[in-house]
Amino acid sequence: MSHAVVLFRKSGCPVPSRVPNVAPGNLSTINAAALNDRPLAMPQMVGNWNPDGSGGIYNNHPDSLSYSSVLGRWSLRQEDLQPFSASAAFNLFVPAHGTGRYQHLNTPGNVSGALTTLNQTDLNGHGDAIVLATRNPGSGTITDLAAPLAVTYFGPNWTVARLDGLSMPSNGGFNVSVRPRPSSGRLRSLLNWLWCWSAGSS
Repeated sequence: MSHAVVLFRKSGCPVPSRVPNVAPGNLSTINAAALNDRPLAMPQMVGNWNPDGSGGIYNNHPDSLSYSSVLGRWSLRQEDLQPFSASAAFNLFVPAHGTGRYQHLNTPGNVSGALTTLNQTDLNGHGDAIVLATRNPGSGTITDLAAPLAVTYFGPNWTVARLDGLSMPSNGGFNVSVRPRPSSGRLRSLLNWLWCWSAGSS
């Protein structure tokens, strides 16, 4: 079984590739130059229903990305521990080097109920920022987070919320990518970036 993964080049829209699953199950190792041996890459992920433009595969499961220092590879993981749907596809976005990406770690100090509060200078007070967050369970004790997630702004901080209303785990965390509100001159490039991220088409 294999999973189609679309990797984003820094300059624009995606280049498709195929990523073999290491074994039937809920974990699939990614082998891509943009991510290999890069624990600080902080990639983002979203499901792609029909990457080739025809048909479509439902993979209705909460997913995460985690990095193995032993393998030097990132992996896709289904948080409900269910096996991937056959030929499930995903878009992966690898943020450029520099500011605008970081790993948020859940702790008892920033978790309250279903929320974990993000605290970063390029986020705080910027309710008009473009924020992406992908679950990263970390490499220690893993708590499965089998729930839909969303980013929300309750000034001055952004939060990640689990939408089933249950308690957010106080371990693991999220890969976070942030883009500032664009000026009028940058709006077109940002819209192109968002279109590529959501559509995953060439």
